[in-house]
Amino acid sequence: MTINDLKKTYKEIQSKIHSTQAEFKEAFNRSDEEIFLELCFCILAAGTSARLALNTVERIKCVVFDADPDEMQRALKAARYRFHTVRAEYIVTTREFLHADCGFRIKEKLLSFTDIFKRREYFADNKSVRGIGYKEGSHFLRNLGFKGYAILDKHVINSLYEVGAVESDKRPSTKKRYLALEAEMKTFSDKLGIDFDELDLLLWYSKTGEIIK
Repeated sequence: MTINDLKKTYKEIQSKIHSTQAEFKEAFNRSDEEIFLELCFCILAAGTSARLALNTVERIKCVVFDADPDEMQRALKAARYRFHTVRAEYIVTTREFLHADCGFRIKEKLLSFTDIFKRREYFADNKSVRGIGYKEGSHFLRNLGFKGYAILDKHVINSLYEVGAVESDKRPSTKKRYLALEAEMKTFSDKLGIDFDELDLLLWYSKTGEIIK
């Protein structure tokens, strides 16, 4: 893939990118419970696929707000989700933390941050929010219409590497490396003349042929 290929694809799918971003922004108008389901989706999507995570959330949403770890594990296992043991604990621990920390008023908590990076750190650097690092923290906030975050998964990084925007196709394993790669992507966005948040979706599409939240 070349930069010219990327620019051509952008022209072809720009309207789709914009409509998807509008859907993300609208998602924030939903209830706190639905916002939590979005967080569960991101917990489940890590290391798997977006489609599997979407299907799994649909299967467990009837129990996700009340289940203890054992019940959550059984629900995930019934949904044929591979990491049912550890992700069940992640979901329940995170749910209980949000009740204790903000009374489960998740949207109110998100809006309380004036610094976009502090907003992400609340999820990514918080030991009581399980299964959410910088990639999935960015994923969660992007899916609610917040801007300024890169979801540096394998598809996005591989695309950046192919066009020469980054020197390595290795995924970041530390906060420092994640932020450095994100900064490199922002620099590339400026040079390319494509909005940073649109570029994230474009890079994903260039590898998968589709746009999924």
